[in-house]
This record gives sequence, C-alpha cells and structure tokens, in this order.
Amino acid sequence: MVDGAPVKQVFHTQSLGVHIDKNLFWNMHIHEIAKKIASGIGGLKCVRQFVPTKTLHTIFNSLVQPHFNNCYVVWDNSGKTLATKLQKLQNRAARVLTFSSYDADADCLIRKLDWKKLEDQ
Repeated sequence: MVDGAPVKQVFHTQSLGVHIDKNLFWNMHIHEIAKKIASGIGGLKCVRQFVPTKTLHTIFNSLVQPHFNNCYVVWDNSGKTLATKLQKLQNRAARVLTFSSYDADADCLIRKLDWKKLEDQ
C-alpha cells in the first residue's frame, strides 16, 4: 500500500529503457539490447558496400557501440550465457566492419579494430 492505495504487482517493468523483472534478473533487458544490436549490425551489413570504411565505423560507433557501452554494468553481472550472446554480436560486428567471412577468427579482428572484448571493458 502506498498512500492507502494498493500497489499492483507485476512480473516485468521498464523504466528509462531498462527492463527489470521481479527477480532483478537482466535476461529481458539483455535480449532487448541484443535485438537492437543485431538490427544495427544488419543495417551495417546492408550499407557497407556503398559507404567508405570510415563512414561505416562512424555508423557503428553511433548506432551499435552505445548499446554495448550503456548496458555493460548489466551484462557484466549477467550469467555466462547472456554475456556470450553479446560477445557473439560484437564478433559479428567485427566481421561486418572488416568485410570478413562468418568463420574468420573474431579475436584477431577485434585486435585489428583496436577494440576490447566485452569481458575486458
């Protein structure tokens, strides 16, 4: 009760773009962030042949990287499965930005791009 009114119990809510569930797990938030990241990477893949590499990196830094940066506190405290999911997205982004094949060694590409792996950020 707050000021005599009952407080409705919910299993999930969103506040300021952060998804919170009743157990304070970040699964839903990370899944939502992952969808946005995957969408941005897909867009990069579509336009990469039409724009200079520098522009492609600017687009990545504007549309995709902020999602990694803004949720690092969340995914750092998440389980290994969710952290792995986000790392795979960073690997995919590295392959797209370097025009590499899907099976190229992501660790080498991340070093080439002078990025840090998510677990090291």
